[in-house]
Amino acid sequence: MDKDEAKELHERITDRLDVAKIKYTDSSDFDEGISLDLTVQFPCGRAARNIYLWDEDDLEKFDDFKFEDFTLLGSYAAIANRKTGQIESILTVPGQSKPVLRKGTLLKALGITDSNGNLNSRVLPESEIDQPSVSFGPTTSTVKLLSQSLDSMGVSLFVSAPPGVNYDAALELLERLSNSVFFSIDIGTGAHFSILRHAPSRRRQRTSQAPVPIEYPKQEYDKAPMALYWYARSAEGMPLLQFLAYYQVIEYYYPVYYSAELGRRIRAILKHPSFRIDRDVDIAKVVAALRGSRQAAVSERDQLRATLKECLSQEDIREFLKEDAERATHYLAKSKGITGCLINPENRQNELSYQIAERIYDIRCKIVHTKGDTEDGEVELLLPYSPEADRMPYEIDLARFVARQVLIASSRRLEVAA
Repeated sequence: MDKDEAKELHERITDRLDVAKIKYTDSSDFDEGISLDLTVQFPCGRAARNIYLWDEDDLEKFDDFKFEDFTLLGSYAAIANRKTGQIESILTVPGQSKPVLRKGTLLKALGITDSNGNLNSRVLPESEIDQPSVSFGPTTSTVKLLSQSLDSMGVSLFVSAPPGVNYDAALELLERLSNSVFFSIDIGTGAHFSILRHAPSRRRQRTSQAPVPIEYPKQEYDKAPMALYWYARSAEGMPLLQFLAYYQVIEYYYPVYYSAELGRRIRAILKHPSFRIDRDVDIAKVVAALRGSRQAAVSERDQLRATLKECLSQEDIREFLKEDAERATHYLAKSKGITGCLINPENRQNELSYQIAERIYDIRCKIVHTKGDTEDGEVELLLPYSPEADRMPYEIDLARFVARQVLIASSRRLEVAA
């Protein structure tokens, strides 16, 4: 495809988007060549999800079907054709990164055969008339493009809803039927299937950064929190679990850093030139400092604040915020259903480490507690697979940044015997 053909195709698609009143952002450039960068805010009920069209192949696929008739469904890699009522959702096998069952066995559980890479379709027999049909079959290019997702199985669940179906009805029908079908398969064969969840869209990461040279390690880190850190890094696609694992890295060091302030007070007493260990008055000062630290119950929030105060410098925090302007802006606004605690570098009343502690603690409570189960009273739940959970990437960035800084502050010189 030459530049003129690509430009014409690009204009045809943007015209169609304008007519359909589908919003988009366009950073494409045809002055010196073909540079395509079209982001479509594709309908998903009352919300939208980003679809990235970055090359001629994407444009051709997008132009080949009547995208105006489709909507995405919930947080799934699923679509519905509002005119025909056809629903398609990509299947996946959770926890099969190290497959317990071979692909052929999984396909057999669905009643599908693979003939030289060509999958057949299987329609489930309806027990009653006028029931929506349910079938399994090869995943279409349409759902791959619109959901920006794919799975190694290459199989989709198809449901025929009534023509003209609306978003809410299509989503409810998909969830009800898929839950029933997958549960029956689980009981009958032991195979665990689910609808693939759409990974939250984020803009492309910068790729122009120079590689960092790998040097021989100088520091070592505690085994337990490092295990938690690697667990969090491996929990992609499970935002609440990932956030909590990073939080546990920080939590591991609460006893160390909450005691740091007390240690400084006692050390100052002991280092004073007038201090004498055989004088009762001087020993009483040490006892008073210890007694004062135990008079009030220590809250988890206080321990988090103390840990972050010890491990995070203002310069490190500001550098983290400067790395990504969009992320920094995200922290300046309340995130509905996630947290109302802001991180504002211009806030002179509370230092940045305190603001970060409040935000992390607030999110942590929404994940682990039920209503009325905290010292702060009623807390709204943050649930897996909810729209709020899909909006967690920047909160995970923050938790990972803090966990890293705590690990660095707590590291020690690496000494390995020869």
